[in-house]
Amino acid sequence: MRAYRGGLWTPSEPALTASMRFQPAGLIKKDDKVTIYLDLSSTSGPITTTASAKMDVPPGLSYVTGSLKVTPNNIGTVTEEYSPALSWQGTLPQPATIQFEVIVTEDKLRTFVLTYAVEDKPGRTQTVGLSLPVNLNKGPRVMLPLVRK
Repeated sequence: MRAYRGGLWTPSEPALTASMRFQPAGLIKKDDKVTIYLDLSSTSGPITTTASAKMDVPPGLSYVTGSLKVTPNNIGTVTEEYSPALSWQGTLPQPATIQFEVIVTEDKLRTFVLTYAVEDKPGRTQTVGLSLPVNLNKGPRVMLPLVRK
């Protein structure tokens, strides 16, 4: 919060930072399982009120049922019954990681865009858009030696 003459000003967006990572790194092909991690931290300390995160798994990726969790301590409540719409609700320790797995169902080059809507208090929502660049291929590449004459 910032002070101003006459009271306090509360920002309209949560004070959160987010970064994304995934495993395995490198080339991913159809039917590969990918673990996606969204690392969240609050710039104002732990969020002890109920926070939430919501996202839709885009077409081309299939959510692995039961893989959505939050660490540390697997805190909060996850809702996956409306997959591909996933959500988590709970307190947000400093820092926390939302993790889930998907299986690649397409065999073409593309970048998947995953968008999370994160709320730390009612009415204070931040949308975090992150890209998952996936270089899909149909199988292993065979590299032949170059012979010069």
